[in-house]
Amino acid sequence: SMFASFSHVVCRTPSHDEGVIALEVIGVEGMESDDRAAFVFFRQPVLERVEPSQSDCQGGDVVTLFGVGFASSEAWECTFGTSQSAAIILSSTSLVCSMPQALGQSQV
Repeated sequence: SMFASFSHVVCRTPSHDEGVIALEVIGVEGMESDDRAAFVFFRQPVLERVEPSQSDCQGGDVVTLFGVGFASSEAWECTFGTSQSAAIILSSTSLVCSMPQALGQSQV
């Protein structure tokens, strides 16, 4: 950890299994904080495939993304080139996005 100010400490997270833990601050001389905070470790999302993987130039198609780690607590979006589209989470392994209209040929 690094002392930044009397109200700010910067800590690097260790490797940890997915889940919620109690986070507390303990000083080098053993002084402990009075409170604990919940801290969440999550898996990095991994995109495995997109169906369909292409669309005509008009856009507007719905694409389904498959992978792992799509947390329902997060707001997700798909980026097609420079255009964003809100994603709807189906499960922790799939979500859907609508391709923006008249985007032209693009890769997801």
